[in-house]
Amino acid sequence: MYLTFIYFSNKSETSLFERMGGTCTPGTDGMYYPDVVSTDEEPHYGKYGRMRRQYLKEHRPAEYYAYLLEKLMTAHLNNETQSQKRKLLMYIMKLEIEVMKSNIPVLIDFGYPGVNHVE
Repeated sequence: MYLTFIYFSNKSETSLFERMGGTCTPGTDGMYYPDVVSTDEEPHYGKYGRMRRQYLKEHRPAEYYAYLLEKLMTAHLNNETQSQKRKLLMYIMKLEIEVMKSNIPVLIDFGYPGVNHVE
């Protein structure tokens, strides 16, 4: 994310930023600083997004740098994480259906140390 700060010491001057609808806040030094809000998407990608970023960086550098230059990397990695989570959920659901059809007792670990349940 690149931010350019333009400031004026004389408030009688109107900046292009203000003419386009931006607002300024006076600083302690008497200068006026624009209130800049980032429009970039927040990175909330997880394991699969990080794995995809590493793969692109190592094996597809042109694609990696294209995403960076177009500022689409975060959106791409967020989408990749969501896509992989959906695929994993679908796989788990298919396994559960197969287990139910088989009528075979299955050992299920609920994540509690030393506590396993058999259906």
